[in-house]
Amino acid sequence: MQVKNGILKSMLLTSFILALLGLSLGCARKVPLVNPSFEVRSVEITTTSDSIKRALRARRWVLVRETPGMIVARYQRSAKVGATIQINYSKNNITIMLVESSNLLQGLDNRGNEVIHRAYSGWIANLENDIRLELSYN
Repeated sequence: MQVKNGILKSMLLTSFILALLGLSLGCARKVPLVNPSFEVRSVEITTTSDSIKRALRARRWVLVRETPGMIVARYQRSAKVGATIQINYSKNNITIMLVESSNLLQGLDNRGNEVIHRAYSGWIANLENDIRLELSYN
């Protein structure tokens, strides 16, 4: 009977450790949500707009809506995973903000800070770099 108790305790301890490991790995997939805002130097606002649209196309973002000074775009990683962003821009500044996400673990951490899957942060960092690069050509 003692052998069974020992095995049972060992299995419970192993399960507990695996559950803790799963929780910590799950949290590692989440990073703080950042809505980047950066200065640019553009001769004309159409140059800024065109540069943003070229960067979006290069990264396979789909233009959803466009008005002067604002572009809404959607990236669909898979049938269930994606994000919609709003880009506000002028000749001097660009701001990228998350509008909505699908299956990107968006929420609040235990301190009340907004978090999202690290993949989204990579998408936005790549997009920001591409916009800067496009603007440097002009």
